[in-house]
Amino acid sequence: DRSSAASEVYKRQVEQRKVKKMGSASAEEIKLKEHELQEYSKISSFSYSELDQLYQYYQHFSSSGTDDGVIDYKEFCQALSLPDTLVTKRIFFLFDTNGDSVINFREFVVGLTYCMYETTEQQVKFSFQLFDINNCGYCTKQDLKDVLLSYTSIMPNLMILQSTTKDASGVLKSIVDQMVEETFKNMKLSDPDKLSYEEYRGMYLKKHFAMKWLTMDMDKLSEGVHLLTSDMKKKQRALEKKKGKICGQK
Repeated sequence: DRSSAASEVYKRQVEQRKVKKMGSASAEEIKLKEHELQEYSKISSFSYSELDQLYQYYQHFSSSGTDDGVIDYKEFCQALSLPDTLVTKRIFFLFDTNGDSVINFREFVVGLTYCMYETTEQQVKFSFQLFDINNCGYCTKQDLKDVLLSYTSIMPNLMILQSTTKDASGVLKSIVDQMVEETFKNMKLSDPDKLSYEEYRGMYLKKHFAMKWLTMDMDKLSEGVHLLTSDMKKKQRALEKKKGKICGQK
């Protein structure tokens, strides 16, 4: 049962914090149980060893702000090295499937797997959900404007504009507004003020210039997740090598 597996993990985290405070064990000594590994491997693309490493990583960040066994928004930004933007808030929302404003381990595993999209269709679906701010199955002009404008604070070439232009925010808003208005004007939409999923999909697959900003950030997110798992593998190999040397000395 998925909810019981998540509940068991949370209970163990509570016990772990008690043990840690007593100073009788370290966080790394507590791992996922066999049936939990089986459960999480079924709903993700991670191996058993990756899940164990991911669990250690999750525990570290879930206690980096408030030691409560779950990841809040601030800890989430830190864990995935994401800036505080509207898009990051939307990604956090997509991870937080039960809507309790924090991310438990199961949601973290599923969310990371979702971000490691291996097909264009997965990327289209995920990015559409970012734009669909009201979760109504379509995105409006304003949705696109708000999300695209949120990129302007982190894109290197636009950061230069912001530092050299007096009314940079006004200029950037004007650029985004014009881009979105022209996009809607040039597309044959069933509703002139909003995009359905299929219409958005068509625009995305045609690599419309309005999508370039989004794709850059989506690729950055996916790259971050892949680097995270790569880093976990390196740490695991280093740990195994260290254990091997200790055993050899004995």
